[in-house]
Amino acid sequence: MTSNKLIISAKNADRITGKRMIDAAYEYYDSEKNKTLMRALLDNGDIVEVERTKEVKKALLELNRDNMYSIEIELGKKGISDEKIKRWVENHPDMEDALGLTGVRRSDSLYLFTITGEQLEATFNDDDEKAEVFDKYKAMNESEHKGIAIHFGIEPWRLDERELRNALVGFNTGAISVDRAKRTEFLNHVDAIFDYKQLNVASAILSGVIVNEDGVYTLEGISLGKTKEYAVATFNERSDLYSILERKLKERGRYLAPFDGGKAKIAAKNGSKNAATKKEMAELGIESGSFILDGSIKDI
Repeated sequence: MTSNKLIISAKNADRITGKRMIDAAYEYYDSEKNKTLMRALLDNGDIVEVERTKEVKKALLELNRDNMYSIEIELGKKGISDEKIKRWVENHPDMEDALGLTGVRRSDSLYLFTITGEQLEATFNDDDEKAEVFDKYKAMNESEHKGIAIHFGIEPWRLDERELRNALVGFNTGAISVDRAKRTEFLNHVDAIFDYKQLNVASAILSGVIVNEDGVYTLEGISLGKTKEYAVATFNERSDLYSILERKLKERGRYLAPFDGGKAKIAAKNGSKNAATKKEMAELGIESGSFILDGSIKDI
């Protein structure tokens, strides 16, 4: 089994010349003790948290050309606490989590850190989620794909099905697949995505029907607010404006509407289509489907 390691690398290593020394100790505030202490990585691999004036034998952390500006620290050593080492690196003021697993982000950081075991676990989890996203996407129909694309800011109108699938859920390049937050939203909150008023506002922004003028969204010169959420709220209050929006989108063939004209019913929960009820579809004289796109029923 591959040993678990902490790897610390310099940012923009290709631009560095000479050597760079990482300070193995830093000060931090202990709220329980109500004092500032020093947390240090020692030369024997142990971590100590002591008075900041105390002398300790700090580890020598030198990055240079010979080690390609990257050092490795073995974890799992007997008598050494991996948790303390993780706490040391995660709170080091000059370091940033390369994978984003811990949420440690510092714009002015000099170094990136990864923990190989956690990196491997994250890779497996990412691959599983990507596969789940792909399967769920494939269970949807073409019209639903367009709605998903619009929600995530991708224009679907100039892409064929294969191009759109790759843009959204391609394992290496898909907008949903490569972003952990978007994967979570797609897998767990797809119901909320199919809010048709929000989708139409997003479609209008992508299509240029709604424009951003000096930080404010407008429709035919009428202010809608500074954000998409404000714009939706404005349309909720002004049905006359929403009628203008619908007309403009229909003229461009980019209007989306549910069968019953109300709340979306195509949630695709648990990977299965969940469009209108059988009764509602029977009343419409159709057997199956999702929503009306471009003014006509799609995917019957």
